[in-house]
Amino acid sequence: MKNIPAVPRKTPRPAEPESEAVRLIRAERQRQIEVEGWTHAHDDAHDNGELADAASCYFRHGTSALLPLRPDGVPHEWPGAAEWWKPKDRIANLIRAGALLTAEIERLNRASKNPEFVVTERQFDHAFTAPIRSATRRRAIVIRELELALEGKALNEITEPGR
Repeated sequence: MKNIPAVPRKTPRPAEPESEAVRLIRAERQRQIEVEGWTHAHDDAHDNGELADAASCYFRHGTSALLPLRPDGVPHEWPGAAEWWKPKDRIANLIRAGALLTAEIERLNRASKNPEFVVTERQFDHAFTAPIRSATRRRAIVIRELELALEGKALNEITEPGR
């Protein structure tokens, strides 16, 4: 028998310090829970992508993308009642988008662990894994856009120079 050398374990990388963007998103999510009352039970009732849709509206309203609005000033894609559409400045809108995507990711994670929710593996991937990956990617984009906004730059200025 051949002696096979032990595979060295990878040493875990030290955690990177949390960025200002992530701290702001975390604080906004906490505010949504404590002030607005958007608890896990409330979020769990929005199982048709409403949280992600709301995040998308705030993200698009917080960037240079044009967002078509209804006559009452609310985006056509807005999933909630008009009185809940409360856009602010670019940075605040990006923070809200990140907090809403965080809520959607948390909701999907909770739903995927519900023992009463029985689905096939393919349905699971379609219903949970893919949306979590998508929401996670969108949250990363929101965080990056927010970091740039905090630096006074826009993502399209970085990705489309000279435009």
